[in-house]
Amino acid sequence: MQLGPRPGMMPLRHPHEPVAGRRWNGFQAVENVMPHSRTRDPAFCRPDAPEGGLKVLRRDFAARGPVVSLQNRRRIDVRALMIGRTASGAAGLLRQVYPQTGTVQGLACLTALELALDRPADPGTLRARALFAQAEIAVAMIQRACTVWPRLLGEQPQLPLLRYANAAMQALGARLWRGGDPLDGSATAAPLSQAEPAISALIEAIETAVLPRAPADPGALADWASRNDAPMARLIRRAARVPFLHRVAPANPLPDLPTLSTLLTCDPAGAAVHGGLAFDPTPYARQAHDPGAARFGPLGARFLAQAAQAQALVEALTRLDPPPLATCRSGQGAGVAMVEGLGGPLLQCASCDRHGRITRYSSRMPADWILHPDGALTAMLAALKPERFLRDAPMVLAGFDAGGSAVVRHARLDAAADSRPEGA
Repeated sequence: MQLGPRPGMMPLRHPHEPVAGRRWNGFQAVENVMPHSRTRDPAFCRPDAPEGGLKVLRRDFAARGPVVSLQNRRRIDVRALMIGRTASGAAGLLRQVYPQTGTVQGLACLTALELALDRPADPGTLRARALFAQAEIAVAMIQRACTVWPRLLGEQPQLPLLRYANAAMQALGARLWRGGDPLDGSATAAPLSQAEPAISALIEAIETAVLPRAPADPGALADWASRNDAPMARLIRRAARVPFLHRVAPANPLPDLPTLSTLLTCDPAGAAVHGGLAFDPTPYARQAHDPGAARFGPLGARFLAQAAQAQALVEALTRLDPPPLATCRSGQGAGVAMVEGLGGPLLQCASCDRHGRITRYSSRMPADWILHPDGALTAMLAALKPERFLRDAPMVLAGFDAGGSAVVRHARLDAAADSRPEGA
């Protein structure tokens, strides 16, 4: 039986096509890449957003399960657009190109350029940027908890809570920069104490959406996930029940910042990202895991790591003591800044001339590593049971935060009713 795309399905091309002459039968899971969405609510990700991450999933039946190929959906050559811009112009461009993470990436770009010019911002401004970045993670996590996770659990989205968190985030920006633009390099940050009301609102939202009645002790999170009826706890238990054909080997955690800065400087276009080692940038790969997490299996443990990240986030916001933005200089004099994101770190590397205009630029996002053909996401998708692929693939994608709600909402599977390979 020859399986093909449904009538009207957009034809697909992929850089990792099978070799000539090989028969490519089986499923083809395709994200909807049409430049529009049925929903107009800003709570949902745009399906054509550059940081959506995933464009195509292809899988073939083999002796040991499906073969999966991933493709990064980023279509805009941001590196070319950044050359010749000033610091403020570059930061503003990032905010336009990346609606979800652009402000945080812009702050990291400003920090990198200030380091390249040997004009670092004052400590108060750097602390304000770090606090703002932590708050952005909180809003992104609340967005997942209010839109993505309910769909995985078969429930309705919690949009009022998400709007409340977005309003708190806007108030935080206005208080931290006294109504100015945080991406304006000349803007002076206010004391962090001015942001306490907005921070308190964000903490309330994340505790309601992600960690209701969660213990303060990180070591007790596994027991909380085993018994609590909160959506996050139920999601962890449901992910623990996803069966796999074989053990999924973990990928390498990201190296330290100096090593990453060398990668960004020597490979600004990112050609070696998919040709080098497979790294896992997610919090799961970098956290010291609770021994009790093993009861939730490889996928449930990833959601448990997201809960631990939320717990650490609440603690940092409560103390108004965010971890500083990691910075360093590359061997060629470029400034490198790394800011934490929900799915992993966001890196900005830039150098400029004496007039402050960018001459070299490169960046890395979590999706650049998550979508590695030999990465943990590819391996986990390939280990799914074929008859459960439709049901379990969105859960795996959410465990890696690979594209957020757009991937989960627009996942499609093209196959006949008989899902067996030809000749089976």
